[in-house]
Amino acid sequence: MARLKDSKGVTLTEMLAVLAILGIIVLVGFPAMGEWIKRARIRSAADQLTVDLRAARYIAVTNRTTRDFNIQIDPLNYYTYDDANGTQVKIEMPVGVRLVSTTSNPIVFTSNGGVSGGEKTVVLENRIAGDLINRYTVTVNAIGKITVQLEQITS
Repeated sequence: MARLKDSKGVTLTEMLAVLAILGIIVLVGFPAMGEWIKRARIRSAADQLTVDLRAARYIAVTNRTTRDFNIQIDPLNYYTYDDANGTQVKIEMPVGVRLVSTTSNPIVFTSNGGVSGGEKTVVLENRIAGDLINRYTVTVNAIGKITVQLEQITS
């Protein structure tokens, strides 16, 4: 079947070929995208926790007072602290991310930026695929320095 010179558009065969290629891309890419989203959720939660710990420390130093950072592990799965105005900030973990442990509750930041009672840790986890788990350990040392470490484990 010959095409006309001025014909614009696509044939049914061309359209079906494009749809088949798109279908293959979706079938291959969809599972990988799900894992990427789960990894992004826990990384985002660990980053947010770090930012909020730094905020609580900064507020304690600025106001020359102590600041409590309360962590409620799974099944409650949230943490709270008071902002600079004294209003309580509550952050809930995203779907699939769990606060699994903490060495102390609350974490108390002192007026000099340190942490009362020495080094503290908070552990977040989520299941990526099958038996693969991403675990982030957020550590606040005695002088208030915050570090984050990722560990991939199998259950």
